[in-house]
Amino acid sequence: MITESKDANSISSSLDIDNLEVEGSENLYIDIKPVDKKRIRTVVKSNKIGTLINTLDDIIRCQIVAENLLSEN
Repeated sequence: MITESKDANSISSSLDIDNLEVEGSENLYIDIKPVDKKRIRTVVKSNKIGTLINTLDDIIRCQIVAENLLSEN
């Protein structure tokens, strides 16, 4: 997924704490990197569709909050 951002480096860095690979039943993998100054590339892999949808939803919500906080400063 590619998303637009006001500052892709700062926002992807703030979301980076969520980047992990979980061994186990969900096999969850998340990778968030800036593509350029205004776009972020997010890769999420899971063998459970519910986990995939919930994880993408969480990442999008976190990015919205981070973008809003960046606008306030």
